[in-house]
Amino acid sequence: MRHLWTMPLSALLLSGCVSLLPSYNVEIADNVDATNESLAKMGALYEVSPTVPPFDQFRPLYIDAIASITLAETIAQSQSEIYAGKPSAGAMSAIRGAIGNCKKALLAQATHHRDNGLDKTSFEDGRARGTCTTPKVMEDALKERDN
Repeated sequence: MRHLWTMPLSALLLSGCVSLLPSYNVEIADNVDATNESLAKMGALYEVSPTVPPFDQFRPLYIDAIASITLAETIAQSQSEIYAGKPSAGAMSAIRGAIGNCKKALLAQATHHRDNGLDKTSFEDGRARGTCTTPKVMEDALKERDN
């Protein structure tokens, strides 16, 4: 009986842990998903083409992916300002950083692809696909937590 007070205290502490993470943001998630969908379409383009497709066939997909991740980055910046000084600021900063890394990887891949070409193996081994998965995993975890 003397330890019954620990149960409400534990619940209070656990509820405080939840606030260490920012809320799920559907706009960030949708734009990160759109970026990854564009990358998946690029992979599909390699699958259906008998030869390595020229960069110009990929250009619209790069434009869509870069536009989507740039919008996600803008929203994440805004969210970072909202969470500044709060316990969840660190996690929001990590999400923002992952989105920024995705954008850098996409821009680097697009530039390399345009200037040097990019075969299917190089595309699959490229940084953009793996790097852009990270913010998706982060947002999916927040969505799961908030549901």
